[in-house]
Amino acid sequence: GNVFMGELAGTAVTSNNNTAVGSQALSSAVTGHSNASFGHDAARLTTGSRNTCLGNDAGAAATSIDDCVLIGSGAGGGATLTGHDNIMIGSSAGSVMTSGASNVFIGHQAGVATTTSSGSTAVGTNALGNADNGGTNTAIGNSTLYEATGFDNTAVGHIAGSAITSGHNNLVLGHNAGLSTSPSGSITTGSDIICLGDDDISSLFCADT
Repeated sequence: GNVFMGELAGTAVTSNNNTAVGSQALSSAVTGHSNASFGHDAARLTTGSRNTCLGNDAGAAATSIDDCVLIGSGAGGGATLTGHDNIMIGSSAGSVMTSGASNVFIGHQAGVATTTSSGSTAVGTNALGNADNGGTNTAIGNSTLYEATGFDNTAVGHIAGSAITSGHNNLVLGHNAGLSTSPSGSITTGSDIICLGDDDISSLFCADT
């Protein structure tokens, strides 16, 4: 059975095992099943299945999505999201995502400008924040890989790799790594670069194998 609470919640639903709590939550959903929607307009247009949307406008414009978790005000909710298997947790996280799939965005505005990226992970406020596309990037830390449109980059640390644009297959670890104050200098379009730390690092210890 279904559980609907709130004005117009689940009004068009014809399938089973859906839960909608909040004004217009799941209100235009018709065929999807096993969805859980909590918040005003949460998953309002969703026709997919097995989605969890929690927060005002979470997944509000998402349509044929399946197996997504969208938690936070506006998370995954500002564009016609059709990509599957996305996890977006945080206010406005992944809010303009369209066809991208299998992404994990956690943090306020994580992946906020990303549209078609797939297979990326962003953890931290504004991580991958201005990255319009690209894919299979891993950004951990506030504003990491902020501008990245390339592929296969990994950045860990506050603002690490935040200047990288179309560069790909870069590994930057540590605060400021990959910026002008780091050994690599500012990495933008460069590829296949490893940078550890910034210019303040004075010692490197590694076991000799």
